[in-house]
Amino acid sequence: MLLRNLDVQKGLVNGARGRIVDFRPCTYAQHQEEGRVPHDQDMQVYFRRNAHEDELPIPIVDFGNERTPIFPSRQGKILSGLRGEAAANWVFRIQIPLVPAWAFTIHKAQGQTLDSAKIDLDDPFAPGQAYVGLSRTKVSQSLQILNYAYIPSGVFAANEVLKFSNRLERPPIRYVS
Repeated sequence: MLLRNLDVQKGLVNGARGRIVDFRPCTYAQHQEEGRVPHDQDMQVYFRRNAHEDELPIPIVDFGNERTPIFPSRQGKILSGLRGEAAANWVFRIQIPLVPAWAFTIHKAQGQTLDSAKIDLDDPFAPGQAYVGLSRTKVSQSLQILNYAYIPSGVFAANEVLKFSNRLERPPIRYVS
């Protein structure tokens, strides 16, 4: 699963899921050319320290539309509240922006549409959590539900949501004289 937006038009966005299908060697010069990034001294050091014979293995990921090389990238921020100049407060990390995603939480899935899902409803601990998990797939045939029988009170919602829903189903009638 991608950890950051790479190309929104191609659907390579934070949370996009793919499958690593291969690795290929990549030099720092190829990283600059193919990744369309300017010279970065820290990235050059990263390649030098982690590469074998000047080449770093880069994952090739199939996101369903095409196979895409995923290059290392820099993520950083300025820490506030520290003494000194702003440059001294800059911290960053360089990593390949991928994490394994054979499973992830309902919270992470919120707002996503999944091709298929296996939802374990063993112990939803917040109102609406089961609904979020159950409503992620495009069609019900691609949804598998585990441990639904073990929920003592079934799928539940917050009281505020129930009150709001009841008002929508039976709107109050006002008479104007």
